[in-house]
Amino acid sequence: MTFLINIDGKSYTVHLKQQSLLTNDFRIYTYDSRGILRSSASSIKRDCYYQGYVADYTDSVVMLSTCSGLRGLLQFPNISYGIEPMESAHGFQHLLYQVNYGNSSFPITTNNYYIKWTTALIQKINIGVPANFSTQRYLEMHIVVAKALMFFKLNTKIVLSSLEIWTDKDKIHTTRRMSELLQRFTEWKHSHLSLRPHDVAFLFIYRDQSDSVGSAFARKLCVRPTSAAVAVYKKGYTLENFSVIVAQLLGISLGMYFDKSRGCYCPGSACLMHTRAVEASGVKAFSSCSVKDFQSFLAHGQGQCLLNKPRLDVLFKAPTCGNGIVEDGEQCDCGTDKIKEKGVLCRATPDQDCDLKEYCNGTSTECTEDFYVQDGQMCEGHTGVCMKGVCQSSDRWCRKVFGKGNRNAPSQCYEEINSQSDRMGHCGSSEKGYQNCQWQDLKCGKLICEYPHNKPFLIENAAVIYARVKNRWCITLDYQKGKGVKDPFLVHDGTGCGRNKVCNNKGNCHCYRGWAPPDCKTKESGGLGGSIDSTFRSG
Repeated sequence: MTFLINIDGKSYTVHLKQQSLLTNDFRIYTYDSRGILRSSASSIKRDCYYQGYVADYTDSVVMLSTCSGLRGLLQFPNISYGIEPMESAHGFQHLLYQVNYGNSSFPITTNNYYIKWTTALIQKINIGVPANFSTQRYLEMHIVVAKALMFFKLNTKIVLSSLEIWTDKDKIHTTRRMSELLQRFTEWKHSHLSLRPHDVAFLFIYRDQSDSVGSAFARKLCVRPTSAAVAVYKKGYTLENFSVIVAQLLGISLGMYFDKSRGCYCPGSACLMHTRAVEASGVKAFSSCSVKDFQSFLAHGQGQCLLNKPRLDVLFKAPTCGNGIVEDGEQCDCGTDKIKEKGVLCRATPDQDCDLKEYCNGTSTECTEDFYVQDGQMCEGHTGVCMKGVCQSSDRWCRKVFGKGNRNAPSQCYEEINSQSDRMGHCGSSEKGYQNCQWQDLKCGKLICEYPHNKPFLIENAAVIYARVKNRWCITLDYQKGKGVKDPFLVHDGTGCGRNKVCNNKGNCHCYRGWAPPDCKTKESGGLGGSIDSTFRSG
């Protein structure tokens, strides 16, 4: 495909070649108002994506979509132009404009440009046998959008396997720190995308302002649990800015380091793996350093997932009944219609002391009501009290925060710290100041733990307070929330200062396995226990 384009009174000849950027089973996933996942493929155009160059400019790159008019980028060695249809104009009219970063409402500089590496930098590895770049490799992406043509030098083709748009609500909290957001997205991906073919999954989010533009796991693209990244589209960005960020995150996943201070060479106006590439106009390319990094990644067997070639021909895939996704031609899809057998655990019990197991009854698709041990029962070896299905134990909380070997501090530590009535120790606060602890209430203020270790405890976003009392180290935390804001380290409500059965939250006896309700006095061989409220015992 060839066409002429006029820029500032000069004509340029553009040569384009059709590209297959979507796998043949590419689908778009959305959610309806009830949160039901739906997918569609029939309306997707697959034959309107092109890549090429401007004649007489050997280093130029052109990327265009003809799906609905012309839309894309023309990159000369030192300048870039965008083109898009004029929707309100009559006829086949388009707007051609120079991509100008100087007018950006959000200046893009290295001062606010930060990509998070979630693993430590890996030491340089000597390459014994160079990787074979003659083998075509394919990187399949699943993109999630919350409410890649730069890889040709590496002989690696980026194809989109699926796209998911969170149309009803975000499935994870997207307002957290970048490293925490990446971890949450990785966990969501592991539970929701296991049946959708992809090598890497990206979460695209929008923020007016952000200290970071993205986060990715270094050298982990083919490691399934961590083959994920988060990219931030900030206010003032252009699609060219954003494409550089996505390329850099992919580069990090493929074993590349940033080029700064490495003496690297690249043929374009900017090296892609340099922090200033995002604000540079014109053609960008991977540097000699990035190519060597990628060779190291492949030579050590870390790129095996890139060798499977996806089908890129234009085919229609019939809907699959029973996969739990409402596809074209389906009114509903409930997944497997086989009801679980009687006695199968139907709900996880996160607290073994205070939550109770519920089982399927063999005739219903619904799990029984969630039962838990009656509030006030002792737990954690009589050191805690059950409250709403959770064992409120200071010993357990101390271990969770400070690690193994820690436990609730003795009374002397509470008296030393919580009697201060300041941000270090108190029984609550208001705008007027910190609340004084009465002697009998000292253990209802800040949680104090006994710290048996010799090394200091390190934690982000909190001050660590130590006190030496009778040859013991007492420790607590101050999250510096200020007066009038509830201290996260205040002791939980319900924290404390029988055989074969416990009382559930309905006031009825819930028998342990092997004992029969209602009074749990009769042994039941192979019995599941339960109570008169348990539906798995009926029928």
